[in-house]
Formats: sequence, structure tokens, C-alpha cells
Amino acid sequence: MDRPIQQKIVKNRAGSAGFLCLLIFLLFTASPEKVSAQGEGIYITGGLGLPELLHGGVHYRGGLIEAGGSVGYMDLGDNEIFSAGADFFYHFNGYDQFASPEPWYLRVGAFYLKDTGRDIIHNYLYANARVGRDFPLSNRFLVKFDLGLIVQLLHEETEKESYNPAFRSLDVELPAAPSIGVKILYRL
Repeated sequence: MDRPIQQKIVKNRAGSAGFLCLLIFLLFTASPEKVSAQGEGIYITGGLGLPELLHGGVHYRGGLIEAGGSVGYMDLGDNEIFSAGADFFYHFNGYDQFASPEPWYLRVGAFYLKDTGRDIIHNYLYANARVGRDFPLSNRFLVKFDLGLIVQLLHEETEKESYNPAFRSLDVELPAAPSIGVKILYRL
């Protein structure tokens, strides 16, 4: 009786974790000169991005600091991808009459992705660093757009019992990649 083959491959990128820690340290050691109540509150979010995918979440903004989390999903035929993550934002520079006295922001965070394919399950952990801007639509609605870089911290690969190496798809390893996102926020 043949036993199904299960193989696990784990790749760790310890240097990437140091990069994320440095960005978080810089974010929280900045000393803002002013903190405004305008734009503060809880927001419901929805958007599209990499690594967030098509996602929904919740954000809280207090002064110049904002924190949020989201879960996302995307079906690509043979692959279903799930994402979950959390981000911290530091707002700075400028003024806008509707949503934020500081429309520009730095964003750092971490995202987990699970890519379930026909024969292999990939689990990823990414660090995320971006710069972006808020574009208010009204005093309740806001659009965020940001660009940056994602760095792979961890990759785990598990072959399913039905694994057939003859049909394995091309697997591209990128330790770092561009990151982009757009989301709509509604302040409660």
C-alpha cells in the first residue's frame, strides 16, 4: 500500500524581520507637534491591494496615529487566496477640510497569505511598508491610495495528498515586490 507523500518546505527571511522592526520603531518614536481631533474615529473599510487582495476591515484613528486590520479573499480559478493583516499608519503634512489635517501617511504592517492550489498549499508572511495619501470625498467618506514594498518573511509549502509533480505550476520566488493598495473608508 502506497502512502501519500507530504512534504513541507519552510523558508525564513530573518533579515526582513529586522527591516520591519526598524520601520515600526521609526514610526512610533516620531514625536508629533500637534494632535488634532478632526478625522479621529472608527472606520469601516473595503478595497483592493497587494497583499490585501479584495478585502474588508476596520480602522481606528486617534490623532496622527491610525491602526487597522483586514481580511481578504481572491479566487483565481485553480487557486483560492486568503489574506489577513494589520497595519499602523503615521499621518503627516498638509491639511484637508473634510477628513484629515494630515493627508499623507507612512504605513507599516504584516500580512499572512494562504494560497490553496490544486496540489500545493502555500503560506506566506509579509512585511509591508508604504507611503500614501488620504483623498476625502466628504466628512464621512475617504479614499486611501498607497505604494510601497512588501518583503517576504516566511514561506511554507505543503503538498496535498493528490500532489502530482508532472502538473506542478511555475513557482516564482520573490523575496521583495512592489505593493499597492486603494481602499474606501466610512467613518462611523
